[in-house]
Amino acid sequence: MQSKQFFHTYDIQQGFLSDILEKIQSYYWVSTEEHEFMLVPLDGGPAILLSEQYPALKYSSSILTDQEGAVWIGTQFGVYRFKLKQSRFKVFLHDKKMPVTNETFSIRGMAVVEDTANSYLWAIVEQLGPLWRIDLSTGEEREILSKVGARWGLGKTKQNEILCAGLREMLRLNGKTGEVVQEYSVEMPADVVSVWLNVEDKYGKIWFDNYETGKLSYFKDGRQTSLENWTGNPGMIYTYQFLEDETENAWVATSKGLFQLNLQSGKVIQRFWKDGTGKFYLPFDHVHHMVKAEDGTFWLATSTGGLIHWTPEHGIIERFTRADGLPGNTIYAVYPDDHGNFWLPTDYGITVLNRSTKKVRTYTINDGLSNNEFNRIAHCCDEAGNFYFGTLNGVTAFHPDDFVADTAAFQPRLVITNFQQLDGASNQLVDKLADLLNSNTIIMRPGDNLFQLEFSLLAFEDINFVQYGYRLEGVDKEWIYQKGNTIRISKLPYGNHLLMIKGQTAEGMWSSHILRINVRVLKPFYLQVWFILLTIAIVMACIFYYYKQREKTLKDRQAELERVVKERTATIEQQKEQLQSLDIAKTRFFANVSHELRTPLTLLLGPINTLLKKKDATPGQTRLLEIAQRSGGQLHRLINEILDLRKLETGSMTLKTEPTALSAFFRNYVAQFESLAERRQIDLNFHANIQVDQAAEIDREKCRQILYNLLSNAFKFTPNGGKISVDLNLNKENQLALTVSDSGSGIHPDDLPHVFNRFYQTNRPDKAAEGGTGIGLNICAEYARLFGGDIKVE
Repeated sequence: MQSKQFFHTYDIQQGFLSDILEKIQSYYWVSTEEHEFMLVPLDGGPAILLSEQYPALKYSSSILTDQEGAVWIGTQFGVYRFKLKQSRFKVFLHDKKMPVTNETFSIRGMAVVEDTANSYLWAIVEQLGPLWRIDLSTGEEREILSKVGARWGLGKTKQNEILCAGLREMLRLNGKTGEVVQEYSVEMPADVVSVWLNVEDKYGKIWFDNYETGKLSYFKDGRQTSLENWTGNPGMIYTYQFLEDETENAWVATSKGLFQLNLQSGKVIQRFWKDGTGKFYLPFDHVHHMVKAEDGTFWLATSTGGLIHWTPEHGIIERFTRADGLPGNTIYAVYPDDHGNFWLPTDYGITVLNRSTKKVRTYTINDGLSNNEFNRIAHCCDEAGNFYFGTLNGVTAFHPDDFVADTAAFQPRLVITNFQQLDGASNQLVDKLADLLNSNTIIMRPGDNLFQLEFSLLAFEDINFVQYGYRLEGVDKEWIYQKGNTIRISKLPYGNHLLMIKGQTAEGMWSSHILRINVRVLKPFYLQVWFILLTIAIVMACIFYYYKQREKTLKDRQAELERVVKERTATIEQQKEQLQSLDIAKTRFFANVSHELRTPLTLLLGPINTLLKKKDATPGQTRLLEIAQRSGGQLHRLINEILDLRKLETGSMTLKTEPTALSAFFRNYVAQFESLAERRQIDLNFHANIQVDQAAEIDREKCRQILYNLLSNAFKFTPNGGKISVDLNLNKENQLALTVSDSGSGIHPDDLPHVFNRFYQTNRPDKAAEGGTGIGLNICAEYARLFGGDIKVE
């Protein structure tokens, strides 16, 4: 507990003897015989009666001091903590109350007017807008203008005069007395309602705004000029600040972003806001205040974005928020001092941020502030470097030099107060604080899915504003911040992690004592390295065994196949040899038979031919003789084919070529089948697609035999009334091509590859036996190859 209250003094002569007497910080801490507790100054000044404010101190029993210089007093009703401080802050208009409403003064526009003799602080009170003057030399507080309505903004001219809104006009007041120096008549009375901005620029223009209409106006030579839609977005807008640069431009901080305004033309040159694109994008529209640094960059105090380091060319350079130690992300102003710090009025105290170290400290009412919550446009400074910040209860004033030696010498410790872990077997939280304190390690076994850790920062001032942050390395990318001092973590990934916990005091200082706790999350046995390696080894062994067995099986199978192939190859070779022997024997047999038949056949054909030459035979006899002659001729040709096969096998067959007119030769031979075609009503056609006199050296007899065999087959398989065509052509290689086609049933695809084999007969059950020797087409194929050509069937 800490107190900054003013206590009643007490005459020490009424009772001095005590049970407790300690000399601490220029005071005797005394418990009297009358059970009162007081502070007696060593310099003999009046005593301070603490027990009047804290009656429990009447029953004090012990007293001690800690490292911070705080005094702890033990009583029958608990422990009290006191810390004596000499405030470095001054307060004005503090605890003043508005009539009727009894509200404290909430400050808005502020300005300081100085001369060689006196300095005056001017401030507007938000409630109905009265204007107050504080004499900074004497501390006198005086109301200059009474309540006028909605008045917020306050400005100062180069002549140290005050600018503010009146009832129906803009006012220019004497900076010392508050007397009206000049009144500026406005176009409409509503123009002076809700004025937040009053400023004089380098050209002598008096600028003022109206946040309800969004209008921005200025007076020049007593005449008002209004910019109705200067933002491009009509409607309400708060205009907080004009920051002139070395050119004729000024930066305007508003609730709709940052504007760069040309002061001469009144036109917007650039706008940076959340709807901007490219370099004009600024994620936070509400800019309360801005300051230009020596390097040309800007620092922006925003409504929800914290403190932003920014340039128009490159956007945000860095940003400071609650995560960096600020008490919140709403900053009302940013004031630099001569020691590398920024002073920031916020919603919870005044924060000082060191630009080099990035360290943060926050001062609150316990340090002497008039209130913790500050206001927009409620800030100013004087030439001596004093800062004046307006709050919801008056003004807080200070000089940064008074805080130079204010370092964070004392670093409160952060300690673990409780640790519980969920036991997977019992499903109960188990207290394991002793184990954690001994080993500084949290071990989570399979099934232990959760642990709960409690900790405390040993800082006892404004403990409700103490903040904590934690981060689990490898899991959390950023620090996680919270007010509570308990964290519950579950379902962590397997492996080793480092849990870091830090604490921040109410003043905004992060303790250098950071808890670092090792967290080991053990994998289940089936995910352990040894089990995985064993599993891999077993799988590899099984694969190896399977591979070997498979290899052995394949080798055995290959050997068996090789044996079968050898046996079947030998059988095929044997059958081939047998077929070749049989074929040779068959050919030899036919040749021998043909030789035996040839002579008697010749003897038979001789008399038949002689009888046919005589003209004395009857027609019936002539027909019989012709049949005998034709059948004998067929048999003679068959015998010649068999003998030719023998010659082809022995390679003794030769061609007997002679010049032949091709078209006439083949046409005359085809004509010999016309009588047969007429009898069977078959359409027999011959087409010679060559020149009429085209001649070539050919073996006429073999060509007749080829054509005879092909036509015989065609007539054999063409039904009565069918069609047979013979075509004679020269192909692209200038070779003679003889084609015989018919309209018969054709040849089955299974028989096509074998039709030119010697002695081949189809085995299809749907085909009746056709007879024949099976050597006609084979002779055709052999003759074609002998000619250097080929034969094929479709």
